[in-house]
Amino acid sequence: MIGLFDLRKALLLAVPIAALAAPLGAQIGAELNISPKRVVFAGAQASATVFVFNRGNSAATYRVDLTDRIMLPDGQIVTSDEAAKTSEGRAALARFKTAAKMIDFTPRRVTLGPGKTQTIRIRLLRPAALAVGEYRTTLTVSALPPENAGLTADQAVTTTSGEVSMRVFSLFGVSIPLVVRQGPHPVFASISAAAVAGGKFRLVLSHTGAGSVYGDIEVRRGSAKGEVVGAIKGIGVYEEADSRPLVGDLYGKVKPGERLVVLFRDDDAETGKIQASATTTAQ
Repeated sequence: MIGLFDLRKALLLAVPIAALAAPLGAQIGAELNISPKRVVFAGAQASATVFVFNRGNSAATYRVDLTDRIMLPDGQIVTSDEAAKTSEGRAALARFKTAAKMIDFTPRRVTLGPGKTQTIRIRLLRPAALAVGEYRTTLTVSALPPENAGLTADQAVTTTSGEVSMRVFSLFGVSIPLVVRQGPHPVFASISAAAVAGGKFRLVLSHTGAGSVYGDIEVRRGSAKGEVVGAIKGIGVYEEADSRPLVGDLYGKVKPGERLVVLFRDDDAETGKIQASATTTAQ
């Protein structure tokens, strides 16, 4: 699973708006791209490479770190600190196995010119006595404000009124999961509560077994080989969440009473294989 998040951390003192080079509400790092969208360590694999790309028109600096993120029963993904604030979050947190202590990576801070790419090299330090199961953490690449983004308080005070104005910059980042699998990975997916109405489709994607599932949802007309009329790409259900509800938009017209097949197609260990299916009738 890949996530774009808004850190919204930096309240930067500045001179009046007309004197600022950056527009109000500037989104620092919004041009950030990262590939691949997830990394899975299975078998004897012990290294991986991630590419960070600055698609913007100016240089940008990024911080790279690891953050544990937990999936809640409603499908939200939150930090472990946020999960600890609710009862259902604590229950999910109790099932979560972190991989953070097994992961080493370099570099941890990069500055990229426009159109430039940086390679992040990741090493898995798998403990000899690691218990069977699935472990996970998140590689997070987040933008840092430019050095000239803020001014001191003295510089921000206008000489005429003595008032101090503040500017808010939104700092963006991208997260991708790093998954470590130890031993067999028997996991099964299922679809329930599938429904199509009002130009949308709904379902609940569940899994059982020692691990997570990851793949694509397809809605097809008539059969598993019919025309695709709706889809959601890159959907996962992690081990700490038994299921998650999903809602998607149809991009093909369907008639009331028409038979539709909802599929979950693997994009993990057995790419392209149909792992689960359900039949519904358009309302």
